[in-house]
Parts: sequence; C-alpha cells; structure tokens
Amino acid sequence: MSESQDFYLRQVALCAKAAGETDLDNQRDKFLRSQAAWQTLADRAGKTAAAKAANDAQRIAATELAALDTPEPATPEPDVAPQAAD
Repeated sequence: MSESQDFYLRQVALCAKAAGETDLDNQRDKFLRSQAAWQTLADRAGKTAAAKAANDAQRIAATELAALDTPEPATPEPDVAPQAAD
C-alpha cells in the first residue's frame, strides 16, 4: 500500500469518527461527503498502485524473455592455415 493511500484511508477514518461525534446535521453531512471523497481517492490510489505493479512485472518479464531469446554472438573461427604433412 502506498503512503498516499495510507493517508487517504486515515482521512476516511477521521471523517467517519467526526461524523459520528457531531450533533449538527450539516456538519455530519459535510464529514460524510468528505469521507466519500477521501475513499474515492484511496480507491484510485490503490488501483494506480496495482496497475503500476502489473506494468512493472510485465516489463521485467519481457526484458527477461528478450534476454533469453537473444542469440549469443558467434565467435569467429581463428584463421589457421592447414599444416602440411611431412
């Protein structure tokens, strides 16, 4: 979990707590709207982190596969003249 997602989830919890503790309807509504907004941000951060991890894994796998498929360069045969038999 990313730091930003952790922060967003802490804000969700704080807003939920504040909404439960207030006696004023308009304040409760404000905290509940804020809670929903923070939750949306946390969800988006989670999806972004998952997509980044998947892309990184795919890129690493492609790099490893390319390294396996790349033929090794041929080593040239040394130029040796055949020896005459005596």
